[in-house]
Amino acid sequence: MKSIKDNPISRVHLESFRSFYPVYDPFSPEIEISIVNIDPKGKSATFRFKNSPFLSDTKDFDYHIYIICGITEGILERELKTKVLCEIKEIHPSEKKDDAFFDLIIKLT
Repeated sequence: MKSIKDNPISRVHLESFRSFYPVYDPFSPEIEISIVNIDPKGKSATFRFKNSPFLSDTKDFDYHIYIICGITEGILERELKTKVLCEIKEIHPSEKKDDAFFDLIIKLT
């Protein structure tokens, strides 16, 4: 966890979310974002989102998560002036809100 503090990929991504998604604010109190993994070179990171309104025991809202991924990729490419790949690693809906999550991977290329 000590590498997260000064890691540019995590800092830029988390600080910029608020401006990307005016309707979906990942910083609202109910949304939990954690960093699951950061590669040692700081070129990719996996973020886990929990308590999202798009996660229920259905796949009806999966397309919202892919839209978030595409927007994130475009904004980060513009802000960082480098090629960025954003992909959904896993979508895990659940009846239990605490068990539902999606993982988003950001790679700087």
